[in-house]
Amino acid sequence: MEYTKRQEDIDLAIVSSDVKYLVKQVDEINVLLKNHYVTQDQFEPIKRIIYGMVAVILLAFLGAIAALIIK
Repeated sequence: MEYTKRQEDIDLAIVSSDVKYLVKQVDEINVLLKNHYVTQDQFEPIKRIIYGMVAVILLAFLGAIAALIIK
């Protein structure tokens, strides 16, 4: 009977240390998300510029192909 109580205490201590470790890791992830990553609102203007540049390049390419075919 004493063995199981002792084992439960050891298991509880292990779980407690694991939970503390997980809380610390989540806090670190939250700090990284707030300080080092770009939100979607911040990325939207850049996305529009890049998509616009790609569209211009593709239109120029298709225009060149069309000019070669029409000749």
